[in-house]
Amino acid sequence: LRYDRTSDKIKPQAVIEAAERCLAPLRLGVALFPMLGFLGTVIGLSEAIARLPAAIADKALLQPVIDNLHIAFDTTLLGLIGAIVSLICLRLAEAEIDGMAGHVG
Repeated sequence: LRYDRTSDKIKPQAVIEAAERCLAPLRLGVALFPMLGFLGTVIGLSEAIARLPAAIADKALLQPVIDNLHIAFDTTLLGLIGAIVSLICLRLAEAEIDGMAGHVG
């Protein structure tokens, strides 16, 4: 934070700028969670597809296919939940910062 040397007080604009910088992890979460979820989906589906021919020939080998599909869909769900939570937190924090800026300006 920057200080106003003439009055030894913190400048309100500096507080708002510092708060804006604190939003970077939330912005990263909004972008990163869906990508990680998609990556898990692709890995899970590719593993399931790789095991599918053996499962078609022998029904006893179907469980690994189902397990990998489970992983694929779970990672999609977790990625979406993480992104939604990050986005909600980001929007709430941005609204709070906008409110602070309105009182400063």
